[in-house]
Amino acid sequence: LIPMTATSLVRVAAFTLLCATARAARVPLRARLPRYFVRMGAAERSVSVSRGPGGLGIEVNSDNLIVSSTADGLSVGDVVTAVDDEPLAGRYVGKVLSPESSEFTFTISRDPAVSTPLLERALLGLGTDLEQPAIEEIGAEERERVIGVVGALEEMAAGVAPVDVGAAVQGFWKLLLGSGLPSATGLSGMGGNAGCTFVAQWQGFSEAEPTAQVVEIIADPLLGRHAVAALKGSLDLQDAPALSDDGERGGLALLSEHYTRLEVGGALAGNEGKSVSNLCTYVSDQLRICRPEEADGEFSCFWRTTPEAAQMEIGTLSEAPVGGAAARDEEDDMPRWARRDWDDDGPEALSDIP
Repeated sequence: LIPMTATSLVRVAAFTLLCATARAARVPLRARLPRYFVRMGAAERSVSVSRGPGGLGIEVNSDNLIVSSTADGLSVGDVVTAVDDEPLAGRYVGKVLSPESSEFTFTISRDPAVSTPLLERALLGLGTDLEQPAIEEIGAEERERVIGVVGALEEMAAGVAPVDVGAAVQGFWKLLLGSGLPSATGLSGMGGNAGCTFVAQWQGFSEAEPTAQVVEIIADPLLGRHAVAALKGSLDLQDAPALSDDGERGGLALLSEHYTRLEVGGALAGNEGKSVSNLCTYVSDQLRICRPEEADGEFSCFWRTTPEAAQMEIGTLSEAPVGGAAARDEEDDMPRWARRDWDDDGPEALSDIP
């Protein structure tokens, strides 16, 4: 990877590749897709809940939102509003459960207008502290919690206010978390290079050319620093395919991204082209969820951000040292050809091959 200098960092992080998004109003679309959905019923229901040896079989956060459930009749995204006909009125459900009782009646609401903001906030809390976007790096219980919250949001996508997907996806987005190869190596694939780690990604969609852009931070312990990779291309928004029999492959729209230029450290590193197609399965003012068209089970969750916030975070990450930097201090001022020779001396000294 090409290390970032202060000058090239400013050039890239200033988002000449993204800032046009802030001035643009719409993505040029092959098919403009105002999506209007019938809102789901918000009626409350009563559910009998039993306390067993392992508890109630649910996990409820501070918003009284169920974020994990193995209990019959209760699902991720349900909000507990009362226990035994006693309204919670802002109290945490755990505070009103009598320790002497093992049977309860929960009043449950599943109003998308209420649940989706709470689910978004829960997902943001789960993703904020991740060192890498890939959920494969976290524990199994937390991973299942993420998957459950994502699934609940996708299920409720048809119950929220009407969405013009073309307008909703525009702007700046940061990859919050995800599963599968794109969240492990990045769209550039540079996180899959030997010893390198994919740290963060931002996307920008706009009307101005290029209409699709990606910025990624890659940690390179060999050089002891981070590098900035950027892809530039175009976005094509199409109608989503129909739901499959298992209900897994539908979405609000199909985002086809075509990238024709890769830059690393502000310099051209490739123009062979890369195309990806993702089903947008949920989008709001704050959150976008996408799934690869051809990969079952994988997903990516993007949180909306601003050019200023993205630029600041890119600058901070780019300047942060990577493990092993202390051992490389003496090569910091070397030209790249000398640094490569320096790197080669180590393995050759340990090798029996002449």
